[in-house]
Amino acid sequence: MVSLTAAWLACLFAVVLANSMTKPPGRDEQMYCTAGALVAKGMLPYRDFSYAAQLPYHPFLLAGIYRLIGTSHYLLAGRLFSVACDMIVVILLVAWYGRISRVGGLVLGLAAGTIYVIHPVVCYANGYAWNHDLVQAAVAAALFMVLSTEGSGTQAILRPMCAGLLLGLAVFSRITTILVLPVFIIWLLSDRSTPFRTRLVGMLLFAAGLTASAALPVWVIMQAPGAVWLELVEIPRLYGQWLGLLGMTLPRTRLALRCLLLPENLLILGILVLSGIWMWRSSLRQWICLALAMVFCIVAFIPPTMWLQYWAIPVPFMLMGLAEPVSRLADKRPALRVLAWVLTLGLLIRNWDQVDAVRSLVVPDQWVPIRVHWQYSQLLADIGPGGRVLTIAPLWALEADRQIYRELSCGPIIYRIADQLTEDQRRLANVVGPGSLRSLILDKPPDAVLVGVEDPRFAFLETPLLSAVGPNWSSRSTADGATVWFASNRP
Repeated sequence: MVSLTAAWLACLFAVVLANSMTKPPGRDEQMYCTAGALVAKGMLPYRDFSYAAQLPYHPFLLAGIYRLIGTSHYLLAGRLFSVACDMIVVILLVAWYGRISRVGGLVLGLAAGTIYVIHPVVCYANGYAWNHDLVQAAVAAALFMVLSTEGSGTQAILRPMCAGLLLGLAVFSRITTILVLPVFIIWLLSDRSTPFRTRLVGMLLFAAGLTASAALPVWVIMQAPGAVWLELVEIPRLYGQWLGLLGMTLPRTRLALRCLLLPENLLILGILVLSGIWMWRSSLRQWICLALAMVFCIVAFIPPTMWLQYWAIPVPFMLMGLAEPVSRLADKRPALRVLAWVLTLGLLIRNWDQVDAVRSLVVPDQWVPIRVHWQYSQLLADIGPGGRVLTIAPLWALEADRQIYRELSCGPIIYRIADQLTEDQRRLANVVGPGSLRSLILDKPPDAVLVGVEDPRFAFLETPLLSAVGPNWSSRSTADGATVWFASNRP
């Protein structure tokens, strides 16, 4: 059984990796990977460059990876980190089902892991070099540690501290994750399987772990508290309004129903309802998992704009909530395990394109992160080492080992609305907009201008960049329309 489990996990890893390596570059990845690269160079978010709507742990983790392996393949390394986080969630699902039922738990766990990997919303959201995958993995690992705490041994006492550290990692990556903390606190204080004294000590250690993990981000925030407020609150509100004016946002209720009515979610919710009716007195652990899923559903409604990727995070916790009732029923009626796999295989066939993408892994040079790295390294080869590139796609300049403007480190995310801020606010947040770009160009002239990298719908955002192009500059273009302008007398 162990070899079969390892083989199936290897297959799931291939699917997860293929999903990540075949995704086209995402706009948000410009901000996340650029932040990691700048932190690796010794800069701090908020104080030295803008980092919109997020707290700083993710760029610090990426910076550690970048410095450890000494690479400028920033997108590739960032996506591989996300793949690792996704596999942690898969392994935790399998391990949790195996812990619930020693008889056939691994079989059901592999089915749950498969549903997670091929779930359409999960496939859409996971694998990018952003912090969604990190948050899922950190909260799932914290939940596994807290729910696995039994007895009064040293290991059982230390697990709450590790859970606190992991939750701190999640909360100080995405601020809205703070809403999961009450769920963990309620469980730690109400778990009657442990003596009250152990629960109290566990709660204190949980708080200690959470406090320890908060030390670094709180220090970073204190370096520029005014900029943090702008980038966490004011700027997201402004670009939410900007997207709304362009008709780029979906009604929240319609998007929520679209996600919940997917066959995969209907299957999960149907099993939850049936098993809940049959075994409503299941262990409290089931309801803790489902409470987390519910909290993440609520979190999806909090940001100024709702996006599809927000609905990927509840999925692993719904699957963990199934473990208790489904495993107990399957222990009584082993045929249910067969039924579970029949349903899983049906979903696998429905989402076969995710499996079919594995064929792309045999040619690593065609992986999207590797291909774009070499594409922009060659495109910017005429720019001297250390040359500064003016662009709203700063990651591509960094991949080519060129310098960028820190005021454009978030790419188009802040740039498109920055002119709605006052001059003092722009200076505080280290940002510029299309209207205020000219002063930046005059103060620090670029060595090159890279355009044609934005979605055609937003191509107008790049027009102000062309004002920096000199009369005798040369240009080079790629097949997909990216163009770099540079002084022809440069080596």
